[in-house]
Amino acid sequence: AGVRFEDAGDAEDLGRGPGGCYGAAAQVRLWSRAWLVVSVAGAHEANAVWLACGSAGLLESLNCGHATGTYRALAAATGGRYAAASEVRQQGHRWLRSASR
Repeated sequence: AGVRFEDAGDAEDLGRGPGGCYGAAAQVRLWSRAWLVVSVAGAHEANAVWLACGSAGLLESLNCGHATGTYRALAAATGGRYAAASEVRQQGHRWLRSASR
C-alpha cells in the first residue's frame, strides 16, 4: 500500500524538445521522485545525482559484464545506496550468438 511503480519506458526521451535536444527538467523530476531506481547499465544513470537524499538508491544490472564505480559514487554523493546485479554466467554480448541458433 502506498507504493507506486513507474515504468519510465524510454526515459532518455523524456522532455525531448522539437529540435531533438534533451530537456533536463523531466529527467530531474523522474529521478528525484524515485525511491529506488532499477536500471540496466548505461550513461542515463548519471541522473543518479538527482536521487533524493535517503532514497533506497540505485540497483544496476550489469548485463554486459561491464562494471565501473561511477554510478556507485554518484548514488553515494546523494546519500543513496547502490547495489549491482550481474549475470550468473557472465556471457555479456555472447548471448546474442547463442540465442540466434
